[in-house]
Amino acid sequence: MMRVFTLLCRRDLAMAHVCLSRLEAAWGRPVRLEILDDGTLDAEDWDGLRAAFPSAVFRPRREIREQVESQLARRPACLDYYRFHALANKLLAVPLIAAGAFRYVDCDVLFRRPCPGFWPEEGAALCLDEPGVYLANSLRQWIARLRSPLAMRLNSGLLAVPEGLFDLDRTEWFLARASPCRRLDLVEQTAWAFLYATRPHLRIGAPTVLSDARPLPRDSTAAALHFLGRNKARFHRFATVPFTPEAGAAAVHLDGRAGGLGYVLDRELLQTGHGIDRVWKNSAAFRMTRATYRAVAPSAAPR
Repeated sequence: MMRVFTLLCRRDLAMAHVCLSRLEAAWGRPVRLEILDDGTLDAEDWDGLRAAFPSAVFRPRREIREQVESQLARRPACLDYYRFHALANKLLAVPLIAAGAFRYVDCDVLFRRPCPGFWPEEGAALCLDEPGVYLANSLRQWIARLRSPLAMRLNSGLLAVPEGLFDLDRTEWFLARASPCRRLDLVEQTAWAFLYATRPHLRIGAPTVLSDARPLPRDSTAAALHFLGRNKARFHRFATVPFTPEAGAAAVHLDGRAGGLGYVLDRELLQTGHGIDRVWKNSAAFRMTRATYRAVAPSAAPR
């Protein structure tokens, strides 16, 4: 049975019931959900989840907080972030509870038809693709100061994290430098981009999963939709369309340029701190080949 984590908040509870109920049918294999919350769910909410997902493992924040904080006791930046921001549950609590490799899916990823073979083999790193996420002006100066590579276009709504990718020391180093960021909602996602930059990884996007902050098209042919930002208010328009196994299984498309391969490695990194003015003026400079990645100056970040 595949172990998959997810994180809930009360705002997205109704959406979560719909999205999580489709995972087994979409992936074609048994799933053992491990459900965390950000502290906003009450006893009635948990009772409803237990009734809907009787085989799931439930980990309310009030029950795991002491365990997580004890593991962060010697890492003040991580501890402060965990106490301060709800998304720290995804960045810190999930990996610490998993204690090794794990898979994660946001509760607002809606599968619309079967997608067998969705997850790569054990040991492969996977993330969602979101074009242009790190080109935002609100992130520009902060990212430039990091002077460390970031995985491009990463969205953390769906992750396969292999053994060793999550590193608490690197996460502490990153969060200690997060205070200048004006978009606190993107600190967690950028931290994953920082961690994923340490190794080649797979990146899944359209036409398999469409993840975009812009309005999602009603006629999208994507097998799954990720409801970001204002798209959450439009969720009901898509959720009323039933899951359709008779439509046929969707092919899994992973981004990259290795001809003929079903799974390809994403080696594109956003190299920060080296010619940053030129990079920001020319987005083509973000697209780094394997050769240019080897040639860049060593990062100040811990290895």
